[in-house]
Amino acid sequence: MAIINVIYANWDAVNEPPVGCLSDNTRCRCGRRRPWLLTGLTFYLVLFLPVYAVPSIFRQGNALFWYALIVIFLSETASTVMVTAFIAGAGLGGVKVCREMMMVLLVDRSLARTGRRQEGVYYGLDPFIGRLSKLLEALALILLCVFSGYVSGEKTGPNPDDAFSYLISVFPFICMVAAWLLARKFRLEDDQALIQAEQLS
Repeated sequence: MAIINVIYANWDAVNEPPVGCLSDNTRCRCGRRRPWLLTGLTFYLVLFLPVYAVPSIFRQGNALFWYALIVIFLSETASTVMVTAFIAGAGLGGVKVCREMMMVLLVDRSLARTGRRQEGVYYGLDPFIGRLSKLLEALALILLCVFSGYVSGEKTGPNPDDAFSYLISVFPFICMVAAWLLARKFRLEDDQALIQAEQLS
């Protein structure tokens, strides 16, 4: 499996730009992205079953290796086609660069207030926040176990379905509301700090 992952990782590293280029240059009455999105989705769904239901004839020796390599290769390529077309078609480019733009604005505001550039501090906080999110995930699981009585697959507590529903709905909703409240404090319009930062640069 490790060899398959290495082989596919190399292909995955180079296949997105050509897929994006093909999507950009597609001319179709239904749009540039939709044909690729539908094609990728169709192949991904067709290949979903073979990924998890390996025929008995391929479960031994080298046959399993080649089967897994081909099926995973095709399935993940179909996923790449589908996701690339979706991101381009849904206009998520702005969303993907928004984080970097906010980081630059924070650095410029810090420069305007302190007179010093502190990129190291802010970019050092970035991975810390990522690790903090993992800590919050662990905390959510701990709280879930405490309040639901879940211990293991054998001792699931009185209401395991309700516990799981809480984990995938209530907790993410609370985090989303908290993120929205924090984002409201970040204003871009009439930002005098940017003007001052340009004067200090």
